[in-house]
Parts: sequence; structure tokens; C-alpha cells
Amino acid sequence: MKEIFLRYYSNTLLRNSLYPMLATAVASLFGFLFWIFSARLFAVESVGIAATLISTVGMLGVFSLIGYDASTVRFLSHEKDKNAAISTGFAIVSLFSIILSGVFLLSIQYISPSLAFIQENTLIALLFMFFTTMTALNVYTEAVFLAYRHTVYTFIVTIVFSMVKVLLPFAFVDFGAIGIFSAASLSQVVGFLLSVMLLMHHFSYRPSFVFDTSVIKRFWKYSAGNYVADIFNFLPLALLPILVTNILGAEQAAYYYVVIMIAGFLYVIPASTMRSLFAEGSHDEKSIPKNIQQSLTTTTLLLTPLVLLLLLINEYILALFGSSYAQRGTTFLNVAVLNSILVTISVLYGSLFRLANAIRALIIRSVTYAGGTLLLAYFLLPRGLEGAGLALIGGNVLAIIVSHIAYLNLSPKESRNKFFTFKNLPARIQARLNEYYFWPFKTFLAGKKAYYRARRRPGHEPK
Repeated sequence: MKEIFLRYYSNTLLRNSLYPMLATAVASLFGFLFWIFSARLFAVESVGIAATLISTVGMLGVFSLIGYDASTVRFLSHEKDKNAAISTGFAIVSLFSIILSGVFLLSIQYISPSLAFIQENTLIALLFMFFTTMTALNVYTEAVFLAYRHTVYTFIVTIVFSMVKVLLPFAFVDFGAIGIFSAASLSQVVGFLLSVMLLMHHFSYRPSFVFDTSVIKRFWKYSAGNYVADIFNFLPLALLPILVTNILGAEQAAYYYVVIMIAGFLYVIPASTMRSLFAEGSHDEKSIPKNIQQSLTTTTLLLTPLVLLLLLINEYILALFGSSYAQRGTTFLNVAVLNSILVTISVLYGSLFRLANAIRALIIRSVTYAGGTLLLAYFLLPRGLEGAGLALIGGNVLAIIVSHIAYLNLSPKESRNKFFTFKNLPARIQARLNEYYFWPFKTFLAGKKAYYRARRRPGHEPK
């Protein structure tokens, strides 16, 4: 077992793919417990308002990154003064968090009238801005750990702040919706502080109030392009539930949410693997062709069993939420699960464009995906919830076709890699199956066989 563990742990691409997947699983599990405890401790209205506040802060936090997280992953390994680059990132993310949360508060009566009470209380308004900033900074530290190719610290931080998140609601029972919101947000503060401590201890980071304009000059075009692409990637996620609600009604929106939540666990696999490819390629560009093959293999071998499993037990999983979910959501879940294959290819192109600094191609891919998905959803949703699944598939197919054209015409020639070929395909598949499945099993059996043989020898003393 030790030999198996060491072999896989020495593979940095695989290791840095698995830890974010595990972190997502941990965050989801503890998040589920957090909402169970909150539902038991607080009134339903308070839970609803808090959920809106928490999702709003999360959205503003992601938008506050302005693409600097991608620039950090891409260029940090080549920076001479890494402290200055990281501290500048903290400063920029903090600044935009304050600006975006301030704009939201000023326009809250028009955007979300139910949250207008925040604007009326100065302390709550300041807490909202502070928690938005902490959330954004905590997300940014994940990019820093990825740039250093040590996502194990992201996993550690996620475990700690998730445990804190589950416990804090009991301390804020008397504060209603703000209590739930504070409990969730304070865990982000804990996560950020722990991340800074880990950076200081393991990567010699020294916190400082630095705003290095030379770093800004080198990063801003790349950051801006990634920011625009990220916004378009986010649009289907944000707007599809609204389209489903407006066209099909609130009941169908509930089925949509549950199915996408389940399929989302599959989508984490290609997303984590391709982000690891992005980090590995940024660190060593010569390794990109090899890492592309490896990332595709890793994703395929992790995704395939789960896809097949979900296709077999989809009705049973949906039945856990209620019989109506199994009746109305099974077909949509099948389509969403199969869409994970297209997501893998589409996300791969995104990572290749980022590695090649082909920002125009990256934006074109994102615009095609968002526009194609939303346009198809508008025309297909009247036929039922399955229309949303077909829209997701159609959007990814369009994005892949356009991405391939852009890859051939807009990416620099020296950065193009033939990441798929049929040459020796059966032999390569057999080699990967042996590496990921057969070899560990054979090694385990060989170890057990040697152990039992040793036990039968005279004078053997078990360790």
C-alpha cells in the first residue's frame, strides 16, 4: 500500500487535481450540515434571507477577483519577488471587493428590495463589505496555493473553516438572519487567516501593504481577459435557473436545482484536473504536451465509473429528495451527466488558451458557450426541463467547435499541442488502465500474498 501511495503522491498533476475535488466534497458535506442546523435553530424566513445574503457575498467575492487569480497561477512561478505579487493581489482583490459591495449596497433597493434593511444599519452594511472582502481573499488564496502546486493546503483550510462554519450557528441563535450570515462569513475569515499563516510558514511569505505597479502592468491584460471570460462562463449558471422559473415555473426550478447540484459533483473532476494542468504548464511549459495527455487520462478514468454509476442509480438518488424528483428529473439528470464528457473537452480548451496567453480565443470560447446555452434554453425550455439539458449540451458543442477553430487560428503556433491522436490508441488506453486500476490491484494482492506466505514460515513473528 505504501508503494501505491508514494507512486500516486509523486504525480503532482494528479495530486493537485484530487485535493480540490476532496475540498469540494468536504465543503458540500459540511455545508449540508450547516443548513440542517440553521433550519433547526432559526425561523424559516431568517434562513431564506441568510441564504440570499450568503449567495450574494459569494457572487460578489468571485467577481472581485477580476481575473487576478488566473494571472497568479500563470505567472507567479516566474516572478522574482513573489511576496510583492501576492501582496499586490491581496490589495487589488480587497479594493474591488469594497467597490463592488459598496455599489451593491447603494443599489440594493433596485436589485434586491428584500435586503434593503442592510442599507439602513451602518454596522450591518460595514459587516457586509468586510465579509465580502474576506470571502474574496479566501478564494484568492486557493489560486496562490495552486500556483505553488500545493493544493493540499486548500484541502486543509477547507476542512478547518467548514468545521468552524458548522459550529458557529449555535453561537448566533439570537441574531436571526444576520446570525446565520455572520456564522458562514466568519468561517471565511478563519479560512483566510489560516491560509496566510500557511503561506508564511511553508512559502516564506511576509505580509505587507504593497501595491506594486510593475506587477499590475505585467498582469492587467491577462487578468482583464480572464475576467471577461469568467463573467460569460458564469452567465448560464446564474441565468438558467431564472429562465427555468419564468418559463416552466417554480416547481420545475426545484427539480432543475437538485439535478444540477448532483451533476455538479461530476463537473468538479474536469474542472480540477484542467486547473491542475494550467498550474503545471505555467510552472514548466515543456511539460505541457505530456500533462495534457495525463490530464485527459486522469479525467477519463475518474469520470467514466461515476458517469456509469449515476446512469444506473439516477432514479434512486433523486428519490432521496422525493418521488416527484425521480419522476420529473431522471431524464434531465441523464443528459446533465453525459454533458460532463463535453465539459471535459471544453474546459481543456480553456486551459490551453490560458497557457498560450490566447486571451481573444478564450473570450470567444466563453461568449460562444454562454450565448449558445442561453439562446438554446430560451427556445428549448418550453418543451420541458430536458430542454435545459439539451441547451447545456448544445452550448458546449458550439464552444468546442469554435474553440478548435480558434485554437488552430488564434493560438501561437509554438504553443499548439496535438493533444489527441489515434496513433497507438489501444496500447495507450491499456497502459493507462494498468497504471490507474490494474497495477494497484496487482500490487495489493502481491503484498497480501507475500504476507501470508511469511506467516507460514517457522519462527515468524507478526509485526
